[in-house]
Amino acid sequence: MRRGGSWIAAALLALAVWPAVSQETVKEGAPPILIVDREKALRESRPAASLGEQERNARIALKKELDKLRAELEEEEANIAAMREIAPKDVFEARVRAFDIRVRDARRESQEKGEALQARFVAARRDLAAALEPVLQELLDETGASLIVDARTVLAARSGADVTEEVIRRFNERAEIALPPEAPSSKAPSSGR
Repeated sequence: MRRGGSWIAAALLALAVWPAVSQETVKEGAPPILIVDREKALRESRPAASLGEQERNARIALKKELDKLRAELEEEEANIAAMREIAPKDVFEARVRAFDIRVRDARRESQEKGEALQARFVAARRDLAAALEPVLQELLDETGASLIVDARTVLAARSGADVTEEVIRRFNERAEIALPPEAPSSKAPSSGR
């Protein structure tokens, strides 16, 4: 229901603005309202593909790091289990307690790293969307159109009103989006290995 309301609002806005556009402001042959599939531009452009590749690589790197940590913990757990029969009970129990603390710390750190990486993805996608705005404004200025509406809100349009491919072409030429750098760790690296 909400989605239906958004296209109605866009249509009403378009109708309200259309008569107010004078022929002098719209360049010859250009429609007074342009249509752009913003989601397509943010999905199919080279900057979007590059950002997607950076995200995949960052996820793979984090997974490798976590897999390595998991393997280390499993090996340590096996060593502790092997001690059970030969080590004094108090030594064994102290080792188990220390291992439990290490496992909890590793889980917390893994979760924090995952959340930090997710926050970097969100920030990069926001930067990607922001980098599209100057391209849209430039197109508005060049064509003399009054406004740009999202393709998802359009029911019907004349040929030439949809400028999505031109937006993607221009976006490909200028935007380079990168994942924000990792935030520096707030704690000193552990030397417990």
